[in-house]
Amino acid sequence: MATTWNHWSKVAIGYIAPQTEINERFVALYKIQYHLNEGYDNDDIARIWNQGNAGKCVTGTNRWGVAYDSCAYERKVMAYLR
Repeated sequence: MATTWNHWSKVAIGYIAPQTEINERFVALYKIQYHLNEGYDNDDIARIWNQGNAGKCVTGTNRWGVAYDSCAYERKVMAYLR
């Protein structure tokens, strides 16, 4: 999402940077470190990344009819980290 990119690139890089592969990687690593510094663990960060918060994972369908499953996403991330 453009607003998310604009915010985090400004925080991580100092300005709204072009959304290139290298910039995306830098911002992603910055954001992960930011959440680790806030005290979140890997499970929490996976949920934040997918659903926008560290609360309990959820599944369902959004108002546009798109299915989501942050529980499956969390499991996939944790399997990758193992």
